[in-house]
Parts: sequence; structure tokens; C-alpha cells
Amino acid sequence: SLIIDANPELLNVNALGNVDEIGDRLQISNNAKITEVSVFDDLEYLGNDVMIQYNASLLALPLLYSLDSIFGNVIIEGNDSLTSVKGLDSIRWITYGLQITNNHKLASLEGLQNLHSIGDGILGAGLEINNNDLLTNFSGFGPLEYVGSYIIIQDNDALVSLSEFISFDTIRTNFHLWNNPNLTDISALQHVRHIDGSAWLLYNTSLPDLSGLNGLNTIGGDLFLLANDHLESLQGLENLHTIGNHFGITRHLNLHDFTGLNSLTTIQGDLRISLNDSLNNLHGLIHLREMDQGQILITSNPFLHSLSGLNNVDPTTFSYLQLDSSSVLSDCAIESICQYLAMGGVSLIEVNATGCNSADEVIAACLVDVSDIDERDIILSPNPANNYITIRGIDLEEAKVQFIDLLGRKRDEWSQNGMMLDISRFSPGIYYLLVSMEQKQFVLPVIKK
Repeated sequence: SLIIDANPELLNVNALGNVDEIGDRLQISNNAKITEVSVFDDLEYLGNDVMIQYNASLLALPLLYSLDSIFGNVIIEGNDSLTSVKGLDSIRWITYGLQITNNHKLASLEGLQNLHSIGDGILGAGLEINNNDLLTNFSGFGPLEYVGSYIIIQDNDALVSLSEFISFDTIRTNFHLWNNPNLTDISALQHVRHIDGSAWLLYNTSLPDLSGLNGLNTIGGDLFLLANDHLESLQGLENLHTIGNHFGITRHLNLHDFTGLNSLTTIQGDLRISLNDSLNNLHGLIHLREMDQGQILITSNPFLHSLSGLNNVDPTTFSYLQLDSSSVLSDCAIESICQYLAMGGVSLIEVNATGCNSADEVIAACLVDVSDIDERDIILSPNPANNYITIRGIDLEEAKVQFIDLLGRKRDEWSQNGMMLDISRFSPGIYYLLVSMEQKQFVLPVIKK
């Protein structure tokens, strides 16, 4: 290794101009007065990391023009005067990770235009670009053809656009886009089809939508959206069909609806929707069907009035329901929720509007006649029922009674007045009695316990 560390009066390293091989790492760190290290342009072999860290006066990186590969990490960190990364122009492959962090005057990534690959398949080898205060875009970077692990872009105060820095279709583990307050354009992600790990988009307060993720089909882990204050819809996720773990969307001031999620069919974990001050409907989730025993938690959304949009979720695929502290939420009696509660599903339902203030209120709403026909002369008892239910008040010699499940399938049929109907063989849930007479039809909800 060649380590130049903690030399407070060192101004340059000109004496090292003939070095052409370093067996392990090159480290230049904690040298407060050094301004340039341009003498390494004859270096033809480097066996490990390049670490350029905490050199307060450093204006430029080593000129590594004779190298096309780094067999380790490249770490450029805490160089307060560094304005560019020129000097790395010949580098095509970094076999471990690239970290560009805490360089407060860095305004450009030009110098990385030939870099094609980071990580070489090594678990943990990723890309981090964090806390570079003057960096406005990724122009001059890549495009990368491969990153072996995570991508983290965080705390870059001036960053507006990612530019087109990647050309591959799969992010191998996690993608984190955190606290970039001026970021408005993520179109650089247009080639991404799969994120094998989690996608976390947090505190990007100027991001208007998710355009740029239009090609994304699957996320293997979580999708977590938090406090992206200008986000008004989820446009850009139109092709996303599977989330491999939890989906959380929290603390959005201007998000009105879930437009953009119309292809989402599967969440293999929890669905958590909370503290979204402008959210008024869930219609974008209308094709969601499976949740792999995850939980549904919808809390503190002050303008959400209905759960319509969750109608098609299979009630056997979620394991817990929490609906609370949404002051105008009154319409919770949709098919999936009615069926879940009828099967005895565990729930906490409270501090919402009338109609959705308790599980009993929701079940009562589920039993309201859906046909808008006067059925006051028809009596069903008991309802809910375990094994038998009796229907009285009509002449069944002139009527047909069908027992229908929530998918519209006929499960049984009767035609005797006053008969005690045997429903013991059916699974718990919501069903309907469809009573057909010459001039009328009656639809009567039944809960099988």
C-alpha cells in the first residue's frame, strides 16, 4: 500500500512521480494543505482501493490515466475544496464499490464518463452519492451498464436531475433516494425493470411524480414512500405489478390518489397508508388481489372517505385490518372488507366517521340491502348464522331462491316457503340470497359465521 495520511503541512506529493505499481491500496487522507496529487499518471497497476478522504484543500484527484480498472473500492469523501472527479477518466471497471460523499464544492461528475461497471457481482458492492451540496445533475457519469448491489443517492441539496447514468434493467439489491430536496427529474431510471431489493423514496420534497420508473415491473422487497411533499399521484408506476414485501406510503401533503398503480396485483406484505393530508380515494388499487398474509393499516388520512379501490383484495390473503383516525372515512363496507370481517378476521376499527367506527358498524353496513327494493315483508333469521337460516314472508311456490357468493356464483337453490335453509357446508363469509318472483327480485345479504 501507499498511504499518505495526517500530514498537516504537506503541500504536494511530487516526489512520488515515478511510481508505476502499488500492490495494495492508494490512500491519501487527512492532509489539510495538500492541493494536488497529479503525479500518478504513470501508475499502471493498483491492487486494491483508491481512498481520497478529508483533504480540505485538495482541488483535483490523482490522474490515473494508465488504469482502466480498480480492484477494490473508490472512496472520494470529505474533500471540501474538490470541484470535479476528473482524473478517473480512463476507469472502466471498479470491482467493489464507488462512494462519492461529503464533498461540499463538488459540482460535476465529469470524469466518470467511461465507467461501465461497479461491483463485479460481489455482494455489498454498490454506488453511493451522498451529501455533495453543489451537485446539480449526473451529467458526465456513465451510463453504467452494471452495479452489483445497492444504489444510494442521498442528501444532495442542489441535485435536480439524475441525468441518464444507468443503462441496465435490474438493480441487484436496494435503491434508496433520500432527502434530495430539489430533485424533480428521475427519468434516468427509465431502463429499470426490476429492483431485487427495496425501493425507498424519502423526503424528496420537490418530486412531482414518479415518471422515469415507467418500465418498472417488480420490486423484490419494500416500496416505501415518505414525505415527498410535492408528489400528487403515483404516475410512473403504471407497469408495476408485484411488490415483494411491504408497501408503505406516509406523510404526503399533496397526494390526492393512487393513480399510476392500476397494474398492481400483488403485495407480499403489509399495506400501510397513513398521514396523507390530501388523499381522497384509493381507486388506483382496484386490481390489487393478493397480500400473502400481510396487514392492511389505513390511519390518519383526513380526507379519505371510502375504501373503494380495495374491493378485489382476496380476504383470505390478509391477516389484520386497522382503520383509524380518518375523520371522514364512512364507506368501509366493500366486498373484501365485509368478507374478511364476516370470517372473523382480527381488526381495529375506531375514530373514523359514522359507518366505519367499529367492526360492528361495518358489518351492519355490509348487511344493507343492495337491490334498493323494499324487502320489509321478508324475514331472515338468524343473520349472521352458523348452520341454518329461515326465510319467511314470501310465497316460495311462486319464487326461486338462489344462494350466491361474492364472485356471483350460484352455490345452492331452494323453492319451499318457510324452509330452514342449510348453509352449514359453506365457508364463513358474506353471501346473498337472490329471490326471483314474477315482477320482482330481492337481494338479501347473509353472513355465514
